[in-house]
Amino acid sequence: MRAMEDIIKVHDQGNILIISHGHTLRLLLSLFNGISWQEHRDEGKSQSLLNTAINIVRYQQTNDSDGKFFVDVLNDAGHLN
Repeated sequence: MRAMEDIIKVHDQGNILIISHGHTLRLLLSLFNGISWQEHRDEGKSQSLLNTAINIVRYQQTNDSDGKFFVDVLNDAGHLN
């Protein structure tokens, strides 16, 4: 997650948009939820993503050097209705 924290340090105000293929997003969202990369495809631990789904992740800086990621919205495809 060091790469994400480096991006946040450079762009410390506003929002950051990540657009990618579903598998990459599924891996990132799993890591944000504390699931290891080895387990990110396990159906009981992570969720398959719908095409064009919106996922919103919030980053909160903590007192130590690392912050914490929170998945606030997962797999929202309401815009397709």
